[in-house]
Amino acid sequence: MKRNKKMKKFKKRNPGRFSMMIVFMIVLVLGAWSFSKINELRAQNKRYIVQEASLVRQVEEAKQEQEELAKKESYVNSDEYIQSEAREKIGLVKENEVIFKEEQ
Repeated sequence: MKRNKKMKKFKKRNPGRFSMMIVFMIVLVLGAWSFSKINELRAQNKRYIVQEASLVRQVEEAKQEQEELAKKESYVNSDEYIQSEAREKIGLVKENEVIFKEEQ
């Protein structure tokens, strides 16, 4: 009850001041909310930058691996590879080729 009387007296003495206080409080609350959202977005942006760097690195590694596999595939399909594997694994030799073995 006393509070209502004080508010009415305050309103009567300063009618524009009360409105200004309300507007100020609303602006203050909106400013605080905006500030918190801006900080959240900055933190999220930093996380996205780190994630982007990680993904770029992964793409570069995948490209490098792809190049290495392409080189290996072309080597595996070459006659040189086929001959070396045949010599090592099954002991094949060319015509008129002499094999020397070490004694153990």
